[in-house]
Amino acid sequence: MDGYSGGLSRRSAFSVGGEAMTIQDRIDWLQRFIIVHSYIYYELNDNYISDREYDLKSKELAKYKDDYPELWKNSMYYKQFGDNYNGSTGFTLFYDLDDRQKRIILSIVNARKN
Repeated sequence: MDGYSGGLSRRSAFSVGGEAMTIQDRIDWLQRFIIVHSYIYYELNDNYISDREYDLKSKELAKYKDDYPELWKNSMYYKQFGDNYNGSTGFTLFYDLDDRQKRIILSIVNARKN
């Protein structure tokens, strides 16, 4: 056993836009997804996805936190999500980003508008 629940390995394939990704990539992608859509919801008073889809992605991310703690701690946005993330809110996530990370999130948000 490689220490990962469910028999998945770090190389388990997920796909976003046809691109295969590792579990670490998936965690990072989900964190970015949650931050982007939290910003759109809380700051722009808008949404591009349903509450149901947001909740499903949040729960998936919280499950990865529990199932892969070592990958979680190495994730791109670990500082913002921390060890207590349970998927219940994303209200402060954007404000906890450094300036570089904010620019990345805003570029994603702005690209979605066009």
